[in-house]
Amino acid sequence: MKRAATALVLALMGAGALAGCSKATIQPGTAQLAFSRARVQVANEGGAFRAAGAGSRLRTGDRVRVVAGDAQLHLARGATLLLRKGSQVVVGREPQLRAGDVVADVADEPVTLRANDSRVTVLSGASRVSNGLALTAGVYSGRARVTSAARSVTVPAYRQVSIAAFGVVPSTPSPLQYKVTDSWDLHYLGTAIEIGDELQRRSDGFSAQLQPTEGHTPGFFSLLLPGLDSRSLAACPTALAGLTGDGRPPGEVLVGTSLSLQAGGSFDARCRGAFAFRDAGAAWGLVALDIGVRSLPAIRERVVTAIGRLPAHATIAALGAPTTPVTPTAPGQPTVPTASSPPAGAPPSEPSLSPTPPPSSGTPVPTPTPAPVVPVPALPPDAGLLTPVTDLVDNVLSGLLG
Repeated sequence: MKRAATALVLALMGAGALAGCSKATIQPGTAQLAFSRARVQVANEGGAFRAAGAGSRLRTGDRVRVVAGDAQLHLARGATLLLRKGSQVVVGREPQLRAGDVVADVADEPVTLRANDSRVTVLSGASRVSNGLALTAGVYSGRARVTSAARSVTVPAYRQVSIAAFGVVPSTPSPLQYKVTDSWDLHYLGTAIEIGDELQRRSDGFSAQLQPTEGHTPGFFSLLLPGLDSRSLAACPTALAGLTGDGRPPGEVLVGTSLSLQAGGSFDARCRGAFAFRDAGAAWGLVALDIGVRSLPAIRERVVTAIGRLPAHATIAALGAPTTPVTPTAPGQPTVPTASSPPAGAPPSEPSLSPTPPPSSGTPVPTPTPAPVVPVPALPPDAGLLTPVTDLVDNVLSGLLG
């Protein structure tokens, strides 16, 4: 997946280099087309689609659609629209997304896209805009503003907003949804996706190792994370709530607090933000980026090290090894396992010393005869350890001597 994303970026960089020398001359309302190994069609306003060549200059009202591959539209003031198969865009001061999806990457000034009578203004960074059954704007970096019927909402990084009907604008953005097979998601969020998947596996595995009564106190986590003390964790109500019975698995607490420690700054603020974003449905990789974790690989090491400090008894208990009940005896005597009693009315049975051979057709299977059990006479109270041996020697000598 990483190779595919890298190949895409290199291809787009190559296409951009072809038009790089003339970007500065692009005026508002116009665009320049760039692509490599793609099939792109262009139609003038009111005309039919025809094959387009890389470097084509487009004017207001020109329509562009990508039949195969990936392409770019270079706009004024350093802005760029990434297009791919299925994308259909009408060039203008506010480009219109007719179908498919694009990524708007801005440099100097915001760019506004129109779709379904609504507007998405990319204020900074890069945002993905999709026009399908609903208009969806997801922010990879920076910020965007979504407006429909005079209602608007600002979308921070790693979040998205969907408008299913004109004028129906959510009051709060939701966590950005991505796909591990999407080349754009991999390009902008590749490391976060990889780390997020691993942290989720670590979290699930950690929770599975613990007994039901373990992992529910601040002191437990302060043992695993030396930089965390019980009072610091108690100061984060959202994390502490998970310890007092709201159903948050211990692995979630471990990963969330580890990210908050790795991000630095005010632990309380980072912890609140991390668990609030996580509870909204964000993947762990996005949570890490959102609270400012600068080194995503370093968080992997912190979590793995913390899990390595798990007490051995917790790991052993997780294996579910059966224990044998014992019967207490008199002081000084060994403890003997309690044997299970046969059902009432069932005859006593001798233990089998070897497995019964499988029956063969036509050949009766002999039933093994159990060896006779010779009772051992009880010793008198004053008998010593060697008394049985000396008695046996006396009997043999008496027989020989008559």
